[in-house]
Amino acid sequence: MLKKYEILGKKLTETESDAAQVFVYTNPSVEEQRYLVESCQIDEHTLASALDPDELPRLEFEPEHIVMIYKRPKNYSGKDQLEFKVASVGMFLFENKLIVVLAEDIPLFVGKRFHTVSSIKEVFLKLVYNSISHYVEHLRIIHMISEEIEDKITESMDNTYLLNLFSLVKSLVYYAEAITSNGFVFEKARNLSARIGFDEKDEEMLDDIIVENMQCKTQA
Repeated sequence: MLKKYEILGKKLTETESDAAQVFVYTNPSVEEQRYLVESCQIDEHTLASALDPDELPRLEFEPEHIVMIYKRPKNYSGKDQLEFKVASVGMFLFENKLIVVLAEDIPLFVGKRFHTVSSIKEVFLKLVYNSISHYVEHLRIIHMISEEIEDKITESMDNTYLLNLFSLVKSLVYYAEAITSNGFVFEKARNLSARIGFDEKDEEMLDDIIVENMQCKTQA
């Protein structure tokens, strides 16, 4: 599924126009994947990485675009039985467009950070920033759930409560590993910011992202 967006009056607006600057492919079809590989020159393996939940985050430079694969929290539902999981996102930054590839449909451009945007590089960075906020919110929820379970364990040694705690522990391991790996990619992006084409404002936001990610890692 493809959604297209255009930056108009410092707002990111969904559009059908050929002037679109941001393209979001959710669980792309075979035809869409073929277009991304053949017309956009996106490496087939790299495209698969964007859809693989086990892929490690990384930053790569291709002749016509920059690739960032990073990890974000998956949407949680009751059927997950207290297991909070992570998913991969692929961002392909070209000179005049940004392509985002992900496996599941989620609201990407939400929150106060997207009240105003002025460039595709800003969209690129704010998507990363929002993923950190998503981690922080999930960590808050995990903390609340763990406290409730601990209270119940003091009253009853029911195996269900212990299994719930094990699920939360597994989730925190996934989160800590993903947040740490993301951090390496963000640091690399900061060191190579001039090559990416970030301006001073972009670099300041990237500095904030790195600090927030470190705090998020500590919290996890």
